[in-house]
Amino acid sequence: MGAWGTKTFDSDDTLDWMGEFLEAPTLGFLNETLSSAVEDDYIVEPYGSSALAAAEFIAALLGKTNGPLPEELTEAVTRFKPKKVNENVVALASKAVNKILENSELKELWEESDDYTEWSSNLQELVTKLV
Repeated sequence: MGAWGTKTFDSDDTLDWMGEFLEAPTLGFLNETLSSAVEDDYIVEPYGSSALAAAEFIAALLGKTNGPLPEELTEAVTRFKPKKVNENVVALASKAVNKILENSELKELWEESDDYTEWSSNLQELVTKLV
């Protein structure tokens, strides 16, 4: 696992997603990322990490960041159109994060780490921001 911390953007996969998103930062891209994660019963990588990154961006659009975002993503939040996020996309983000916590490859990888509790708490906090 290419992670150096327990926050969402402390991993190679989420930074890869960020690079792709910043090339075409649209609501459609966010929706596609989240839909890809929740369409199967078990979320494999990198879909879980990508969905977490999308959920963090949506939380930031709602003004409820779950800790500091990378500078480039913070700038994208200020430029993003539409300013108001559809409640269906917010619900999809919440569903994706909950599913990652329940049944995902990412969860299994973190369970093997001493930092699982901290990582899990970060995701649970993110869910509360998506309400």
